[in-house]
Amino acid sequence: MPQDRIEQAREEALALYQKGVRAQTLGDYPIAEECYRRCHLMMKAIGNRNGEAAALHYMGTLLKARGDNEEARTSYEESFILFQQDEDFQNCVFSLFFQSMLSLKSNEYDRGIDLIAQALDLAFQLGVSYVQEGWSRIRQMAGVLFARRELGKLQLLGERLAQLGKELEEQGG
Repeated sequence: MPQDRIEQAREEALALYQKGVRAQTLGDYPIAEECYRRCHLMMKAIGNRNGEAAALHYMGTLLKARGDNEEARTSYEESFILFQQDEDFQNCVFSLFFQSMLSLKSNEYDRGIDLIAQALDLAFQLGVSYVQEGWSRIRQMAGVLFARRELGKLQLLGERLAQLGKELEEQGG
């Protein structure tokens, strides 16, 4: 495919993506879903892995909002793999955060805690602003666990954070 056609397809896919975000914000989920699906297919066709991952990630947010948690998980996991392949570690962190909160919503506390610990570990590699975002997400998770009276899981979260802290100390960071 000629470069000018690839760029044109990328621009069209971005316009679909933006239209999908607007539609989702306004609660028009069928339009949002169609836009994200078309954007994903176009990005895949032109080999834009990061655009493909972003479309899948936003599809995950839409599916989660609709209550389709299993499909949302699949979208988040697929987007994470693509972000990872593209070495977009910033979006990997956010994908892990979203996956962890979805796990929490699905009462998969251990998985959610593992995912948020992974995200925080990666955040430490990326810098202070990502660590701050990570702590915000951990506070959110801790608040939900406390409100649900999942005190054993809250303790598990604390233990995982202590373990991560020891690992960071050993690494000199």
